[in-house]
Parts: sequence; C-alpha cells; structure tokens
Amino acid sequence: MDKNRIRILSSICDINIFSYAAMSNHLHIVVKLGSEQVDEWTPGKTLERWTSLYKDPRLIQRLMQDDVLGKAERE
Repeated sequence: MDKNRIRILSSICDINIFSYAAMSNHLHIVVKLGSEQVDEWTPGKTLERWTSLYKDPRLIQRLMQDDVLGKAERE
C-alpha cells in the first residue's frame, strides 16, 4: 500500500493517520478514528463516500438517484 492510497482512504473515511510502518507482508497504522463531523453525516453522505471507494451495487445506485424502491428493496 502506498502513501497516496493511505492518504485517500483517510480523507474519505475521516481517519487521522499518526504514523505507519510498511513491513514486507503487513502494515501497521496508528490512527484516530473520526471526528464530530462524522456524527453529522447523512446516510446519503456515507453512501457517497463509500461508493467513491467501491463499485456500488445497482440497488445503491437507484437509492442515490432517488428512484422509488419497493418494500423488500427498502428493507
């Protein structure tokens, strides 16, 4: 894992990185998780951040586009 990837992940997930050590087969990271701002994230904001890292399933795409979802889809 390179420095840029760690920097991107920490900004998207609101994690403060204090130090890290890259070993040959694993990584040590000292972090402080979140801030008060995370408590204010809406479900939409959380999905926006999550989908910037991972390909979102079709259902999440529909949710973010305010499509009408059926009862089973909402549950």
